[in-house]
Amino acid sequence: MKNNNFSFDAAVFDVDGTLLDSMYVWRESGKEFLRDNGIKDDSEADDLLFMGFEQTLERLKNKYHINITKEKFIDEVNIRCEKYYFNEVEPKKGTREFLEYLKNKNVRMGIATATHSYLIEPALKRTRLFDYFSFVYSTQDLGLTKQKREIFDLCAKKLGSKPQDTAVFEDAYYAMKTAHDAGYKVFGVKDEYNVNSEAENRAVTADIRDNLGDYIGILD
Repeated sequence: MKNNNFSFDAAVFDVDGTLLDSMYVWRESGKEFLRDNGIKDDSEADDLLFMGFEQTLERLKNKYHINITKEKFIDEVNIRCEKYYFNEVEPKKGTREFLEYLKNKNVRMGIATATHSYLIEPALKRTRLFDYFSFVYSTQDLGLTKQKREIFDLCAKKLGSKPQDTAVFEDAYYAMKTAHDAGYKVFGVKDEYNVNSEAENRAVTADIRDNLGDYIGILD
């Protein structure tokens, strides 16, 4: 795909905060877990948004002496997420139109998410986004992390593309930086839960608003 200042043949999309307006799910599910375990300070739920499962659990163990394995903790939070993904979350404004635009440009698309695929796939199917993508890769399912490039390289290989010809759409700065440092074309997506990272996001994102139309989530 060639358009003014850049070109790419394939695109890898994050889901939460990028395709779906779903970051709130983790805050609400985290609050439910805390309440169900007798912890009244539900501000700790924000850790799930920004720290991930392992660091959040370590913090909870140190602060509240919760006796639970990592696997059990992940299962408990995921169970509380199900009702949101299966029944509620919706695409971010402009998402479907943007994906249709890329499809018409013959851009091959895949997904790299940090959420388990059993939650993501039903949400994408329910919101009619699933068929735009060749695959859904979950770092949780694969034992990977977006702090390292392997997940993006795996996606690019599956899409038959090279990093320099592959766009990565992300809302989280750490994932953007990983992809950027690995040679991918990175596009930052604004999300209210990552507003504090907006300046950092701009440092690694390309300006595509004028090039690819009005995909509302993309930083200009």
